Amino acid sequence: LKVVGDYGKAMYPGESFHLLLGNKLRIPCRLKVAGQRLWYVEIGTEQVRLNLRMNEIYEIQF
Repeated sequence: LKVVGDYGKAMYPGESFHLLLGNKLRIPCRLKVAGQRLWYVEIGTEQVRLNLRMNEIYEIQF
């Protein structure tokens, strides 16, 4: 889910978003799928790959 205002919205492969870290740092990211059960996020301009696990919750805190 991606938080949009006061509600959550499902994300789909190919959808992009910005990872916000602090007040000034915005990192472009894109959600990808490499198979039926392998989802990952490409992070930043270098497209660093972060593999995601099924049924896991990922939360960024700062």
